[in-house]
Amino acid sequence: MVKSEIDASTEAPKRRFRFPGAVATLATVTVLVWLAALFIAPGIYRTDAEGSPIPGTYTRIESPLTPAERVQQLILAPVNGVYGLRSPMPSPRDTPASLAATPIENGFT
Repeated sequence: MVKSEIDASTEAPKRRFRFPGAVATLATVTVLVWLAALFIAPGIYRTDAEGSPIPGTYTRIESPLTPAERVQQLILAPVNGVYGLRSPMPSPRDTPASLAATPIENGFT
């Protein structure tokens, strides 16, 4: 046997791509969405009496969050997803649901 034949037969097989686990995938998606949110212009729609947005009334606003608060939201995102909205301190930037939980209004409590 020639040396090149021996080398060719003892080479390790090439590793095939393996999809990352669930936690790695969720962490990657969370960071990618957070990064996208840094570049999407913040804004607000006017709403009707029922709270539905009115088409064509979108207005850009300045971001109410500082860079440090944005990083804090990235860190709290998994907690908010598992346990509901959590905030170290209530502020005007929190959603109404995080400030006061309301019972379901369909007869069940």
